[in-house]
Amino acid sequence: MSASYDIEADWSLMTTCNFRCAYCFHSNRSLGAKIAPPASAEKLTEFFDNSGMRWHLHLTGGEPFHYPDFLELCERLTKRHVISINSNVDSPKVLKFVERINPDRVDFMNCAVHLQQRTQRKRLPHFIDHVTALRTSGFDAYVTSVMYPEVFPLFRAHWDLLASKGVMPWPKAFRGDYDGKRYPDAYNDAERALITEYSKRAEAFYADQFSLRDDRPTIDPVIDREVFLQGIPHFRGRQCAAGHDLVRINGRGDIYRCGGNTRLGNIVTGEFRRMAPLSPCNDHFCPYYCTKYSIAPPTNRTGKPARRTAPIIELIPV
Repeated sequence: MSASYDIEADWSLMTTCNFRCAYCFHSNRSLGAKIAPPASAEKLTEFFDNSGMRWHLHLTGGEPFHYPDFLELCERLTKRHVISINSNVDSPKVLKFVERINPDRVDFMNCAVHLQQRTQRKRLPHFIDHVTALRTSGFDAYVTSVMYPEVFPLFRAHWDLLASKGVMPWPKAFRGDYDGKRYPDAYNDAERALITEYSKRAEAFYADQFSLRDDRPTIDPVIDREVFLQGIPHFRGRQCAAGHDLVRINGRGDIYRCGGNTRLGNIVTGEFRRMAPLSPCNDHFCPYYCTKYSIAPPTNRTGKPARRTAPIIELIPV
């Protein structure tokens, strides 16, 4: 997939989701919230079309496939821009997405397996079918699994089955609290070794697929193994391209530099005050984006430089 875009946006369409994962950043109340799009798919797309820029829009949630008129929104956005999606791909709309959307306009699809919910709801076969449909239709889809402490036994038990079906799960570091401990710092040596081993297996499995890309996907599972297992890096104060080459958009259409400290406009009203190419980090939102758009190499909590095997993606001049 080509990285020929002017600006990237992490667009959290809503918090609503059909799953209730224990490690989700959203509360159960937010996960069950009524979805209220701020405008029609046509109106939302107008902002990007009228901006004079080509956008990479990372659509996430909640579960984006439950967003009203999601397929229409994807169709409209992909006429002039590229999208990527973070999804549990549980919805039957995934198969309609395969039929209606051009895979050449989709940068990547991060398909989260969520093993606890899958096994409890007996929905693992649906996941396998939907990921298979995406991959065989040419979408750059890969599978990830958040390594919540309770997931480890399920991960081992289901690894061979998933791998045999061509949906190799790539372990991701859990970021949060469990049993009075803060992760990923609290992983023990055995857990880190397991994550590292299966991450390398997944990297080998997806090697041919990723070799066709011009750059790494923004949600890059290699970073989990090479950086996050050592502790989530600190970025505050470092020069960063957020606000110029990256923005965050929330469910109301508000545009922020990254977190919630610097509001830059709203896609419904059509306002956008783009920042200078570089400015010091004054917030924190998602370490994947921080790793990509921070200029200086980040440090982990030990104060040592955080290792990264995949190159930090070159910033695209506008």
